[in-house]
Amino acid sequence: MQKTLRLLAVLLGVQLLMALALSQSGPGLATANDREPLIQLASERINRITLEGPDDARLTLAREADNWQLPELENFPADSQRVKRLIEQLTTLRPGLTVASSGGARERFKVSEERFERRITLADGDETLATLYLGSSPGRNRIHARLADQDEIRTLELAAYEVPVSRSDWEDKTVLQLPEEQISTIQLDGLKLERQASDWRANDLKEGEVLDTEAADKLARQLANLRIGQVLGQTPQPEYGLEEPALDLTLTRQDGTQVTYRLGKQSDQDSYTLKVSNRPEYFSIPSFTASSLIEVASQRDKLITPATTADPADPDQQTPTQEAS
Repeated sequence: MQKTLRLLAVLLGVQLLMALALSQSGPGLATANDREPLIQLASERINRITLEGPDDARLTLAREADNWQLPELENFPADSQRVKRLIEQLTTLRPGLTVASSGGARERFKVSEERFERRITLADGDETLATLYLGSSPGRNRIHARLADQDEIRTLELAAYEVPVSRSDWEDKTVLQLPEEQISTIQLDGLKLERQASDWRANDLKEGEVLDTEAADKLARQLANLRIGQVLGQTPQPEYGLEEPALDLTLTRQDGTQVTYRLGKQSDQDSYTLKVSNRPEYFSIPSFTASSLIEVASQRDKLITPATTADPADPDQQTPTQEAS
């Protein structure tokens, strides 16, 4: 009996020692949350990011003050919030287990200097701070990764599609937006709409015409919240259809600044091009956005409705003309 108890005590001691060893195990058995971030950088230091992908795809993002730009696109504004999210993601990612560290494994996991899905270079001006290679994926939202100055290939909770290498994915799609209340007048097709305290008024209405204020509100809202599709460049092209625009209007802001909008339908497809007078670029516009604008504002009669015929016997239903007489 005593021999059995001694044996059980020894087994219990072994189990306790194993539990203690596991609790104090090194980084090889630690969870990802227990590890340090793979890239340990202060985000404020990063003011230049180069993204590269297969087939020589490459783009650069550069910070000017607090705003990010696309230098290869004549410094067109980048989506600064998206860039900041990327930086935060990269500087807080904690690596999983090391899967390999040999030179041959770099090719196999697509994290070599010549073969990769993404190469991300973080820099402070001309000084490279970190270069990260992203390669093959072992599973959903996971990817093999390697820092350029390290041999270890690790897994990260990241996907290549979260780091696109197309410039259009990084353009600021809201570059034309403005606060709706800053729109004071809209002129189109011989009609001038003026914002009043709580409504819109139209000048030069013919007798029996009434402004559709809901349509005027909708037009102002669409112009204020306009999103571009992508930048087409700064050179006009005949196929843009701007010689005979589908829509031509002028917006005046509260500070007196006038901006002209010309919308053309491209000749060979169901696509639209927008040119605004205060930007040098030509923009593609999603078809549903362009169609909605054209529906509301392409012609004067889209915003004007006939006045309701009043009942002469009912003074409350008299038109201003009848009251004046």
